[in-house]
Amino acid sequence: MLDKKSNLKECPFCGGKPELKGRGGYWWIVCACGITTAKSNASDAENWQVYLWNRRPTQNVKVDLREAQPV
Repeated sequence: MLDKKSNLKECPFCGGKPELKGRGGYWWIVCACGITTAKSNASDAENWQVYLWNRRPTQNVKVDLREAQPV
């Protein structure tokens, strides 16, 4: 089986390399720019986090967070 951590797509916000993190049965993905997924402790959470992160579009989805306006 391939290493899940090396199969993560780049961050759609900064283009950086995200990391799969786990602690106490919870799994989440985080990027240096501050974007993170919700923590999950489902029975297959590690695989689901990678699957859900990778299934969102990454082409032509670059956002400059410095230009974001508060809601």
